[in-house]
Parts: sequence; structure tokens; C-alpha cells
Amino acid sequence: FPVEIPETLGLATAYPENQAAGIAARGAGERMCTVAEEEGYSNDICAYARVSLAYAKLKECPEQDVAMPNVLLCCNNICNCMTKWYENIARMCNIPLIMVDIPYNNTVEVSDSAVKYVRAQFDNAIHELEKLTGKKFDEKKFELACKHANRTAQNWLKVCDFLQYKPAPMSGFDLFNHMADVVTARGKEAAADAFELLSKDLQKNIEEGTSTLPFPEQYRVMFEGIPCWPKLPNLFKPLKENGVNVTAVVYAPAFGFVYNNMDEMARAYY
Repeated sequence: FPVEIPETLGLATAYPENQAAGIAARGAGERMCTVAEEEGYSNDICAYARVSLAYAKLKECPEQDVAMPNVLLCCNNICNCMTKWYENIARMCNIPLIMVDIPYNNTVEVSDSAVKYVRAQFDNAIHELEKLTGKKFDEKKFELACKHANRTAQNWLKVCDFLQYKPAPMSGFDLFNHMADVVTARGKEAAADAFELLSKDLQKNIEEGTSTLPFPEQYRVMFEGIPCWPKLPNLFKPLKENGVNVTAVVYAPAFGFVYNNMDEMARAYY
């Protein structure tokens, strides 16, 4: 969901998938999944969804607490699981759900009619949030949030691209650690400053042939999906012991879109 919209209205944003990843990484994934399964959720649905649905029931988890939401903002361009996941949280918490539907697109190009369809939903989301919060959407504040988001995205893509160098100036797993900030905070000036600083630090590593990777890089692999590696030694330990660094990921760069206005943002999401 375009975080630039709630950012413009001064709303604090948290992302249930990032929270679920944090909970799992700190070792509480199985416990929370069991809570969800005891509520009747099948153990073959997304584990992030099960952790999140358990949190919606318990409303606490010492491994990674977040404030409970007043409204849910959902976009299904990531995976269709999100739709039912967020619908159930909305029912459990008795709060509104604002949905943005992105139909499947099997071409690189996006038609103007598709952009209009998504743009209309962005406009509706703004209208609904104005009603819920009593705040007025300010175009100047939106432009500023977009300016920060673009600078964040540009530096984020640069950081992702740095993994092409040998040795890579960083551990590829670091991208997963930074992703929560790109998702929920990219419209903030602090995030834009932070990723600009990170890109400069990594540029220095490239020039010096150094790396933040805590072991010598002997092999390079591409990783698909999101690992909760700190508490999964069966995944990370063998990579470390054999000098394997993740130097290509599919998921992370997807959050680095750059645009100039609301219609271009709609096209990027599509």
C-alpha cells in the first residue's frame, strides 16, 4: 500500500508482515503459529499470516510488539493471501479495511485504463482516511513525502545493486533487515537520509575492497523469499561455515519504485 498517503496525513504506519518476520526471527514463530492453528487456521497457509492473526487475538508478543491499528490499509499486488489475512484482522479488531485491488498484469506495459482504475482507488483511500481521521489531505505534504520516498528508493536500489561487486560490500541478508524501513518509512526524511548514508558507506567499502560480511566471501548465491535467519542456524550457519554470501535477491528491489506524481505511482504499483 502506498505509505506516502498515510504519511501525508501524519499517521504512524506498521506492517504486519515485517512484524511477523521479527517475531519469527526472535524465536516465537512456532508459538504464535500454534495460537492461530488453535483458532482454526490451517497450518498450510502463510506463516506470516498465522503469526499476525495470532497477534490480532493476543494483542501482545514480547518478541516484537506493535501498537494495535485503528485502520488497515491493504494492497493485493504482493500476494492474494494479504486480502483474507487483512479482512480477518479487521473483523477481529472491529476496524475499517481500505482495500486497493491490483488486477493481474501479464505484460511489462500498463494500460492507461489500468492506471485510472488504480488511481481511483488511491483517491478513494484518501477520501476514506480523511473521514476516519478528520484530517485534510495536503498536496504540499504529499509532494514532500513523495520527494523523500523517491530519494529513499533511489538509494535503496543503489544499495541493492552494490551486491554485484566482488567481494560484495555487504551481507545480502542485510537487505532483509533494512526492508521494514523501506516499506513503512520511505516517505520520511530520516529514512531518505539514512539510506543515502548507507549507500555512501557501501561505496567506500567497494573502493577499499572491504565488506560488512562477517566472514570471507568464497561463493555467491541468489536467495528467493525472506529468511528469518538469526534463529534458524540450519540455514545461516552452513552458509557462514562455507563462505556463502547472498548477493542477489528477488524481493528487496521490488520496493524501490520511483515516480513523479500520483498517476505514475499507480502505474508503478500495477
